[in-house]
Amino acid sequence: LLRLSSAPLGLVFDSNFISGTREEVATTYRATCCTPRVMINAVDALGNTNSYTVDISSYIDEAAIAAIALGVILLIAVLAILIALIYCCVKRRKETRELPSYTTRNITRTLEDRQKKKVAYLGHVLGHDRYRLLQLIMMGEVARKRRIGRKRESRLRNIREWTGIASAAQLFRLAREKEN
Repeated sequence: LLRLSSAPLGLVFDSNFISGTREEVATTYRATCCTPRVMINAVDALGNTNSYTVDISSYIDEAAIAAIALGVILLIAVLAILIALIYCCVKRRKETRELPSYTTRNITRTLEDRQKKKVAYLGHVLGHDRYRLLQLIMMGEVARKRRIGRKRESRLRNIREWTGIASAAQLFRLAREKEN
């Protein structure tokens, strides 16, 4: 193969084309709607010529091109609507977090139950020697991990404030009574 040309111009060789080659030559031509037909001329070393005409006008017409363009536009619109709906649903879910509603009577009863449980647990801890470390922690003898800026308080003081009992002796007496 000596020479390869096209009318209109625009052939692109996929490999390095060397004049005089005996191998197969691959080329690419990009057709447009203005020039859907190309004529390829090949000349060999002996001067023999061969012409080949490629016409793509029968493959895709204007209606098909318009349908493809409209399909792409509709796909983009559907994706945009889907993204907007997902965004709205997530935003609505974050905004409408309903907390359970309690009546005042139920809250008071819950607080009283917690106070009773804390005092009963304190009585359980004070009643057994195997909980010596836990007793020391509750008395404030062993420092516990606390956040920066938080005061050093004993858990016993927290229970006293929670139950409204003024002295530790009264709290111990109440806790031992609950245990027995």
